[in-house]
Amino acid sequence: MKLQSILSMTPPIQRDENNLNQVAATILSFVQELGVYHYNKLIYLFEYFHIKNFGKRYTQELFIKYPHGPVIINYKGHIESLVDKHIANTDITKLQTKRCLDEGYGGKISIYKAELTENFTFRDVMLLSFTRELCDKFSTMSVESLESFVYSTAPMKNYVNSLYKKETGGYILTSDCIKISDHRNPTTEGRRKALLHLQTYPEIDYAQHRQLAEEFAPLSSLRPSVA
Repeated sequence: MKLQSILSMTPPIQRDENNLNQVAATILSFVQELGVYHYNKLIYLFEYFHIKNFGKRYTQELFIKYPHGPVIINYKGHIESLVDKHIANTDITKLQTKRCLDEGYGGKISIYKAELTENFTFRDVMLLSFTRELCDKFSTMSVESLESFVYSTAPMKNYVNSLYKKETGGYILTSDCIKISDHRNPTTEGRRKALLHLQTYPEIDYAQHRQLAEEFAPLSSLRPSVA
């Protein structure tokens, strides 16, 4: 089945480019330089763990299945847009070069922090600490270890184990591959409310946010987990 046919079978979603740019900028502010492979996987893991921690999507990105795991839809266009906005720097010529899917990890293309990266980063402390933990854990992994971890996540396992399998082209983070309702436990609900409070009242200091968050739910820890 051709990619166009797959796209037509998938319900349209409202992808949020601004939120995606925020995630990208915050990751680059912590790591400062990433290969395209790690970049795609960190964005995917941000969305995956955001669902697990807060019970809702953030970027709304579906991600496309490639042989070595999920990538952002039209990731080259996305990265070029970051360069145009001075959120990131990369070698556009190398990025635009057509590469075969079976090239594996060869020919690393790096993405760097740019002059306006910090202007687009998260402002609330919870998402900042969440993204820092994500970067600390996964940005230095080898490509082989990172691929192994990504393939162990629920959306990837559900996709691979589904009746409909394709090496490339299928969407990964859909309602069929991960159900947000599966992660709505008391801790997740409490974090969701705490996050909403942080976003609604950013002027309140973090200590008071923590105190208020404890009233929302019996949180084991306010800080989100990437375990």
